[in-house]
Amino acid sequence: MHIEQPADSQSVSDGTPDAASSGSASQQLDLLRQLLCGEDYQQMVALSQRLTDEQTRQEFFAAIIAEAIAIRNTQDDAIAQSLAPLISDSMHTSIRNDPESVSDALYPVMGPAIRKSITETIQALFDSFNKALEDSLSMRSLGWRVDAWRTGKSYSEVVFLKTLNYRVEEVFLIHKETGLLVHQVAQSLGVSKDADMMSAMLTAIQDFITDSFEVDDDERLASMKMGSLTILLEPGPNAVLAVAVRGNVSSDYRSLLVKTQETCHRRYARQLHEFDGDTSSFRGIDDVLRVCLKEELQKPVEKKRKIPVYGILGLIAVLSGLGWFSYTQYLSDQAWRDFVERLDSEPGLLVRSANNYERTLQALRDPVADSQSFIDEASEKGYAIDWQAYVAVDDEILSRRLMAHLTADTDLEVNDGVLFLTGTMSLEQRADWQRIAAAVPGVKGIDLGKVSITEGEQRERLLGQIAAFHIVYDVSEHVVAASGEQAAMQLVDTLMQLVDSLNPETETLRLTVSGFSDSTGTEQLRRTISQQRADTLRDFLVQQGIPERLIRTEVGDDERIQDIPMEQRRRSIVTVEIKPVDKLRALQ
Repeated sequence: MHIEQPADSQSVSDGTPDAASSGSASQQLDLLRQLLCGEDYQQMVALSQRLTDEQTRQEFFAAIIAEAIAIRNTQDDAIAQSLAPLISDSMHTSIRNDPESVSDALYPVMGPAIRKSITETIQALFDSFNKALEDSLSMRSLGWRVDAWRTGKSYSEVVFLKTLNYRVEEVFLIHKETGLLVHQVAQSLGVSKDADMMSAMLTAIQDFITDSFEVDDDERLASMKMGSLTILLEPGPNAVLAVAVRGNVSSDYRSLLVKTQETCHRRYARQLHEFDGDTSSFRGIDDVLRVCLKEELQKPVEKKRKIPVYGILGLIAVLSGLGWFSYTQYLSDQAWRDFVERLDSEPGLLVRSANNYERTLQALRDPVADSQSFIDEASEKGYAIDWQAYVAVDDEILSRRLMAHLTADTDLEVNDGVLFLTGTMSLEQRADWQRIAAAVPGVKGIDLGKVSITEGEQRERLLGQIAAFHIVYDVSEHVVAASGEQAAMQLVDTLMQLVDSLNPETETLRLTVSGFSDSTGTEQLRRTISQQRADTLRDFLVQQGIPERLIRTEVGDDERIQDIPMEQRRRSIVTVEIKPVDKLRALQ
């Protein structure tokens, strides 16, 4: 079949014969592909463009990457382990370049996180304290202490061995061909002194066993035991995983070793195959190996709960003893406080200081205070009192101090420091009491208003007042002047008191009124004036109620007044005599 070329095509071809022939060949080749592949050709072209074009590849993976990550994340944690180093580096770079933005972003969660961390730390502290307290007081802990003493180990080491099923101390990843250490992780305190030497020795031991015994190539050393430490080995194609364990691991932990070994060879297959001692390419392997650092505590054996009869009885006994002790202590304290209060309120006693713990006190004591009862009570109850002397001035103590001076017919009372006396006493006793009141500290004064003088001294006092009585007259006068009437009235009052002091059945008064005159005038005139003066005074006394039968008048004897100046001899005086009744009647 012949295909004619267009005219313009011919002209172009004529200009560039090589290009025309090349383009024609390409077109013919494409046409041949279309004829041979049919509709699949276009799909193949599109698929080729998707694989070779970078933009197309990006759009393709962007559409499925999220779902792919989600699906793989459900299968294992390989994605998390792969992304962890990248995320860590990104965070360090971001914090280093823009720390303020990172702090602002973390601010809403930092507060709750810190509070939660503090709460968990405190709770863990309480839990560990309770656990330590429980372990230190139980019978089991006593047995552990005996084991520690017997074996020479520390108590904490014995507790550790007794309460753990197993604990992984260190994990080593050792290159199988060279015996070099790829990576090592450990607890806070590892058991190996040199990790590189440890890996070399393990490799040497395995080679020694393989060379010395008839074993297959796939049979390798699985474990070694050194005292309480066991080395578990999990071989792989290019590396050996070794762990140092205390205790006996479970089958689950063996499975974890296998899984970890597979993860290492899957993620770091090229690095392990080409390993030449450089460990910088094993980024993120620390997290892979750290999952093997595990420990498992012994599960507490559930025991059937029994009623702790003896424990309950012991607790009741202890509580009863504490209750009885508290009650008796309360009664003792109450008795002590009551004793101190009573002693302090007792007149003449004063508490200076009291020691409630030692039951001792210092007190002041007046000599007349009633302290003997307190001394006896303190001796009985075991109290100690340090007495110091002092002088009290309260009314009760003043009364006791003054009581020693009382007589049978008198009584006293002290009120606000003033001494009040009642009863009958002599004049001498009155004077004594006044001296006593002035000498006793604290006595502010004395009141004798209710004190009566004794009968004999009262009568002598009245007789003395009458004997001192006289009325002076003017020259040649016998009438009592106004100035003399007051003295006459005092005489009447004194005579009435004297009459009241008499026993009317056995005694009575006899009054003699004597009149006197000076030397003026004749003898007869002087006697007449003297008699008139006596009669005038008698009449006055009778008018005031003195019975006339008890009074007689006379002219006074000049010798009785010879020592008196002449101008004062114009007077009247009264002389009193107390006579028995019968004798007075005989005289009448």
